[in-house]
Amino acid sequence: MEQREQAQKAALEALRNASATDNVVRIYKMFAELSKTARPDAPATCFESFLSFHQEAVQAVTDIESIQAATSMAGAVAADEPPVLQEIAQNRSSLSKRRGALGVSKSVSFAPGTLDDGGGKNRSSNASRKCLVLDKIGEDGDEKRSSSGSTSTGALGSSLRLAKQMQCEASSWFMDFVEAALETGLKKKSKASATADGRKQSSCCCPQSLILRVINWVEMEQSGDGSSRKPSHPRAAAIARKLRIKAKNP
Repeated sequence: MEQREQAQKAALEALRNASATDNVVRIYKMFAELSKTARPDAPATCFESFLSFHQEAVQAVTDIESIQAATSMAGAVAADEPPVLQEIAQNRSSLSKRRGALGVSKSVSFAPGTLDDGGGKNRSSNASRKCLVLDKIGEDGDEKRSSSGSTSTGALGSSLRLAKQMQCEASSWFMDFVEAALETGLKKKSKASATADGRKQSSCCCPQSLILRVINWVEMEQSGDGSSRKPSHPRAAAIARKLRIKAKNP
């Protein structure tokens, strides 16, 4: 039963670590593809892709934090002994108390001549060995639980740090991309085209609604305030101001 419980815990920890790692790999691939295809002279596609990536990255961090919380909770529960070992410990504790009440030490000794030459000594020796084995099982179990718990926590912590670092660096990269787009693709004037009824319709390289979504992201994610622990981008205010001007005058 102890081996089965340990195997189940190890399998669950491996599954959690694999899930966290998969989240990191998934957002890494998304950002790699995004940065490879980004073009400042045609920023609309990159804007759409990055906003989708950001949502995925935030969700990945949230998922890993949930996995980490579940693992910590499971580790706290695992700190309690399994029912079988707990019962053995309780039985040994009650036996020790009874021995104490009788004035007998834990290492039971008998007066000379009380043990026969038959199986008495062997039985006493076997019982001592069994207690040593049970003590060893309990110590090994505690060591394995502690070791596996710290290993699992370390792996999840590493995945969480990687996901947060990737999210931070991708955000910084995107701010630089927006600045470059403001000097190239977003600097292009919108072209007016005639519709079927003769009215003029403006077509911009980047829709106003998409620019507004980018402005919202910059103000929410990059313009830090006093209540936020997230570091603010040094040029976030200037970039947001330029984006607003572009949204008003496409």
